[in-house]
Amino acid sequence: MSSLHRLRVSFARVCDLTAGIRPGLSRTRIFAATEEELPVGTRVRLEIGLAGNPPAIRGVAKVSGDSESWPQETPVPGLFLDVVHLDPPSTRFVDRVLRGEPVADTAGQTRRHGPFEVVADASTEREVLPGPGLVIPEPPVRRRPYGWVAAAAVALAAALLVFFFYPRHDDGLLTGDQRSTVADTVETTVAIVEQPAPDEIELENDTVESATADSEPATSDQPAPPVLDREGIAEEVERVALAWAAAWSEQNADDYLSLYAPSYSPPDLTRDVWESQRRARIRAPESIEVSLSELDVEVADATHAVARFLQYYRAGDKNLAARKALDLERLDGEWRIVGERVAPAP
Repeated sequence: MSSLHRLRVSFARVCDLTAGIRPGLSRTRIFAATEEELPVGTRVRLEIGLAGNPPAIRGVAKVSGDSESWPQETPVPGLFLDVVHLDPPSTRFVDRVLRGEPVADTAGQTRRHGPFEVVADASTEREVLPGPGLVIPEPPVRRRPYGWVAAAAVALAAALLVFFFYPRHDDGLLTGDQRSTVADTVETTVAIVEQPAPDEIELENDTVESATADSEPATSDQPAPPVLDREGIAEEVERVALAWAAAWSEQNADDYLSLYAPSYSPPDLTRDVWESQRRARIRAPESIEVSLSELDVEVADATHAVARFLQYYRAGDKNLAARKALDLERLDGEWRIVGERVAPAP
């Protein structure tokens, strides 16, 4: 661990922390808001938390890119990191941020704990996340004593069994043999009464036959649906992905942007702002080289597909690699990009 580069990122408030790590956040990728520049592939000892407190996220990660290579605008400059290992409290913290669960800043209401300590009191059970003051309460377990109800029911059933089946010889009461004879007579009478009349039997048979006829599948003269040409669709989507990379490499912003659907708009940005940013980033370097490898297309249906690949980006002294996924949809006979994201490492 001593040979790893220590990367410490601090925030003043919990809301700033959760917002700062959100770009591309997953269990396998974390964004670190920092001005520090590190080469791709650098392994770091990651520590992210509140200023003056133990880290809320800590583990080992590897630099995979920076905010300049990210296709969407990030809140602040920083580095994208592929997670190698996170300790269990850090993993739970990331899961809560991904689920959108609130993480209250209750500093000063709890005593200081170690980064892996779990504490509980008599009223609630609370798990303390890494660093003091990050507490998410969970509702207490309420137990209701219903055992006496079951015991009373068992006692009542036993009393009824003794009352009805214990032999008696008092006047006006039946003995055990007499009760058996009466029970047999009652069962025979019930069987005779429940036997249906012949007319009712015929009516039931007609009903069953009618229901069977109705349940038979109806034949249809409609033609079978056409078979989905997955190979042809995959080839079309591959050509769009390669054209996207070629337009980026040629710094042709018009061709690059024309491959996106009119409805495409990244989170937290309008389409006009996003287009202006992309044009500026494409034209700024003296030269750009973008290449794709391990290109794979998943066809969902005739109008939806996903292209996944490993992207290599080179501009000036920057040499970056990242796994990406493009969501494509067929619009007016042409495949267009409707979504773009960094895909988790396989």
